[in-house]
Amino acid sequence: MTAKKLKGQTLIEIVLSLGLATSVIVAIVILGTATLKTTTSSSRRAEATKLSSSGVEAIRYLRDSSGFDSVSITCYTISENNVIKLTDSECDTSLAWDRITLGTNNIFDRKIEVSQYAGTNMKKVTSTVRWQEAGGYRQVVISTVFSKW
Repeated sequence: MTAKKLKGQTLIEIVLSLGLATSVIVAIVILGTATLKTTTSSSRRAEATKLSSSGVEAIRYLRDSSGFDSVSITCYTISENNVIKLTDSECDTSLAWDRITLGTNNIFDRKIEVSQYAGTNMKKVTSTVRWQEAGGYRQVVISTVFSKW
């Protein structure tokens, strides 16, 4: 009689162990997928931060090379290492966004805006970089204030 009970318990043990093994494998796959998604998102955020910072630096270079008054209150784009001033009407269109492609699936848009800040001797530079991910658009914004010295 004890031999029959052992056979039944062995079958239950096998089913439970297969269920447990399946659960562990599914958890590992889910963890791996989440890790890959987070790594990709972090990499894109780091690239966007560099692109946003380079937008601010381009306007800083314009100020340093041509003077504070040469930096107009408007939008700018960067094309082949040249800083291009846009008209006010262009600032509200898609022309204000630079399309930057890094690698195969890393497409970013950058907009550089200069606005008046606390009087005539200060200007605020804002560089915004956005990109698309599965959950929608993400963006990085870097701002700084230039003063006339």
